[in-house]
This record gives sequence, C-alpha cells and structure tokens, in this order.
Amino acid sequence: MRDGEPASSSLAALQQEYLRGGATERSQVITLTDEEIVAVDLSTQSVVPLYWYSVQTPQDQRLARAVASRGLVARGWADADSMATSVDDLALTPTEPLLAVLELRRQSALIVLAEQKSAAETRARAYYLQGDGTALEEAVNSGGLHRFSTLSETAAIEELALWCDPAVCDEPVEPWSTRVADHTELEAVVGANLLDTRVVTVIAAVSASAEPPIERYLTVYVSDDRLSVCGLESDELWVRDVSHQGLTSRIAAMIQ
Repeated sequence: MRDGEPASSSLAALQQEYLRGGATERSQVITLTDEEIVAVDLSTQSVVPLYWYSVQTPQDQRLARAVASRGLVARGWADADSMATSVDDLALTPTEPLLAVLELRRQSALIVLAEQKSAAETRARAYYLQGDGTALEEAVNSGGLHRFSTLSETAAIEELALWCDPAVCDEPVEPWSTRVADHTELEAVVGANLLDTRVVTVIAAVSASAEPPIERYLTVYVSDDRLSVCGLESDELWVRDVSHQGLTSRIAAMIQ
C-alpha cells in the first residue's frame, strides 16, 4: 500500500482489533528483528534506529535479510514472489496481519521518539499516536529487536515517564534550575552541574502533517537520586530538577 492510499476494510478491521486490544491494558502484537523490518519494509525509512543491522557489513546485511525473508514467509507474516530467482531478494509482500502494524506506523497523527543512552547500552522507544486515544509502541533494544504493542495514549505517557525514570523520583528538596542561552552553554551547564548523570533520554514529538507542524523536544537526565530535564519554557531553554510527576506532566504537554 502506498502512503495516503486508504486501507482495505479487512486491513482497517485488523488495525482496530489491535488498537482495541490495547485500549485497557498493553497488548503485544509482534516482535521483529532489524533485518526482518528491512526485508519486508524497504520502501519506508524507519524512524527508529536499526542498532544491530546498521553496524553489519554489506555482505552480512545481505545474508541477514535473506535469512529474515525466509523466516517471515515460514511464519506467515509475508508472501514471497513466486517468480523470484534469488534468495537475496524474495520480493516480499507483508500479509495483512503484519501490514496492519506497518500501516499504523505510517498513518500516525503524531510520533514520539525517545532514545536512551547509558554506559551499558543504547535503546529506543517510539509511540505512534493514532489521534483517537490509542497508540502503537515500538520498543527497540541494542540487539535489534523491535517489540510492537498497542496501548492507550494515557498509558503511553505513563510508561514513557517510567522508562525514563524507573526510580520514580520524589519532589526535589532543594530544586535547582537555570536558564541557558543555547545548546553550547547547555553542554557546559550539564557538565558542571549534572556530572553524576547515569542515563540520558532525548524525547522528540514530531508531526509534519499538523497545522502548524509540531516539533517538540525534551532531554531527561537521571542520576541515583536526582531527575532533571531540559526543554523550552515560554520560548526559553531551561534546565531544572523535577519530580516523576513533573516529568510525566511535561511528556503529556508534548503531545497536546
């Protein structure tokens, strides 16, 4: 299906089934690998990183795609072109259960992408908000696994906040804050005041189709006993200590 082309009735029904499944609690739909996504969805550039696939050599990428293609066909997630002559290019067509997931990615009203870095690993989450109170979540780890689930928009906000701040930080006793002029000054401020940061998460909310276009950013810094954020406040860039509730409120504001 091409972008902008209406979904078939059966495909739309599958999408609604997936979204209804996550309306009250998380519902896992499918887990794919980097190479499976590339093999079946070459026409669409993924908004999430392909951590494992991107560091492979071209020869290893080709081999990984071939193995992934065979696996997708065997599991019934894709059909191969019967006229294909090379295992390297089976000309896959996703079957409707998988196509429904891929189309939910493309048809979202707003995408919230979060990338998290620590000394141990880099990972990401994307939330494809559907504009009706539901969302498709794509959780990606450094090994290249993509777990797709559906959930409510409210749950997505709460889960993203908990993913950034699993310790659920209390209200700071002596909250610190400062305004910074630009990102060059921000680096100096962070280096001087947030040296004990263990995990940094950068969150972006983007919708090119909205009027006006939406593009909002928030950076979250987490240490053992401190939670800080950096974002725009009344068109000024501020860094400040917040509580878990303060972080949740800021994430919610990004998607309004």
